[in-house]
Amino acid sequence: MKQSRKKHFDVGDKTMMLADTNLQLGDRLVLAKMLDYFTFADLRQIAKVLRTIAKGK
Repeated sequence: MKQSRKKHFDVGDKTMMLADTNLQLGDRLVLAKMLDYFTFADLRQIAKVLRTIAKGK
């Protein structure tokens, strides 16, 4: 992934995105760390997959 594609979000954006997922606090902290490596669009896709898996259980 090109570094130029990387987007930076402030804490408010991270909190909003993480509040949108039904994950435990530890997972939220991991996702917050992942925001340093993935774009926001990448994380939305990952969250969608995680929600789909959670519904399947």
